Amino acid sequence: LLPRSKFSLVGTGRLWMGTSPRAFNAASLASMLSDRRLAFTVTDPVPASILLLVVRALLGWTESFLVVHGLVAVVFLSSLVHKGILLHLSAAPVYSGHPEAYHAWAWMLAPLLNSFGGGLILRKILAVDQRLDWSSERWSVFRIGALAWLLFFSWSLTGAAEPALCTDTPFFTAPASSAPMEGVSLPVERRSTYLTMSDGVRLAVDVYLPVWWAREEAHRQEGLPTFFHLTRYHRNEKRSWIGRYVSLFGDRPGDTFNMRSLHYISRFVPDGYAFVTVDVRGTGASFGSRPVDLSPREQEDYLEVLDWVLQQPFCNGRVGTGGISYDGITGALVSAAARGRIQAAALLFTPADIFKDIGLPGGVPCTGFVDLYAKFTTASERNEPVNDVDNELPSSFKLVSAWLFDGVAPVHGETSEPTSTPGCPAHGVLALKFCGRG
Repeated sequence: LLPRSKFSLVGTGRLWMGTSPRAFNAASLASMLSDRRLAFTVTDPVPASILLLVVRALLGWTESFLVVHGLVAVVFLSSLVHKGILLHLSAAPVYSGHPEAYHAWAWMLAPLLNSFGGGLILRKILAVDQRLDWSSERWSVFRIGALAWLLFFSWSLTGAAEPALCTDTPFFTAPASSAPMEGVSLPVERRSTYLTMSDGVRLAVDVYLPVWWAREEAHRQEGLPTFFHLTRYHRNEKRSWIGRYVSLFGDRPGDTFNMRSLHYISRFVPDGYAFVTVDVRGTGASFGSRPVDLSPREQEDYLEVLDWVLQQPFCNGRVGTGGISYDGITGALVSAAARGRIQAAALLFTPADIFKDIGLPGGVPCTGFVDLYAKFTTASERNEPVNDVDNELPSSFKLVSAWLFDGVAPVHGETSEPTSTPGCPAHGVLALKFCGRG
């Protein structure tokens, strides 16, 4: 019923550029935000849609400048072939091998749509080349584009660089990760709850489980080795209305983002581990007062939560712990007090003596760190952005915190925000010790 001109290649191309890919990406995003969190492809749908809009605008703005117009089309075609067609074809085993993460068939639409769009872009490049009417002795836009694409594609395949003199390459053979591709992580199932301690204070706990273990009854007959993580820097962040629609550092769109232990979760959990992370008392979504860091009462909590973990059906009795900085200190303390109930501890950048290593290294008061730590932890305990009036924190951190996060993640099913009472902040204790030492 439509006029014949509506079925022209130009009209179809505009339909492709304006509707089909964005509809595909919107459907993929909706699927990722659903309960099952299944994605269509390994591509992040939001940046992909934004890129299409940018390219469409650039092609429109440069239409009067044929050379620039042709080069924009060439660059876009290169990216489309590389990221929109070849990437998905190479990832076919990933899509079929991980039904807990991807739809079995939806990915096939991506290379089909992108192939059609690539043909339209190629037609545009040839039209620009013809309109320029350059002599055969000179390079045409199409020839330059073909050469550029070959160079780009060759470079992307090799990606080789000279080895550095100092590297992080382990001297041992590390076990292979279950991550399907570089920069792509598999989904995990998160559960949250409050645990009541012996003195009545409730602590917020998140449990991460492999999807295949949590959703299939046959796998629940055996428990999992469990990583036990205690932090005072928020066990999880609530994403803002912007942040919940984009992938962050490989983590899929969703309501929460684990800033402190994302890489632990993406590395361990899909490989068959459980991961338990806790807001220690007086921090994050936990209740309780906090007169000082690492108080005796806080350390009693470590063992009570550990006892709970060991009794859960997801735990097979083998527990490891650790973390960076404060999280490493808690790992060391609970390992020492657990009397054999923890089999491994990985402590990174963990001071053995807080007073000597951080408070007074070499006998000099480290006021720079203590003041910055006070700002950071006070804001964290109040669930507020850091008041960094002296611009001591990186701008990227402040930007991400302001736009992508909205405070600590609440526990599922809790409608009221837990209130923690910091009491006397930890930096005040350090300051008193400085004065006491003169």
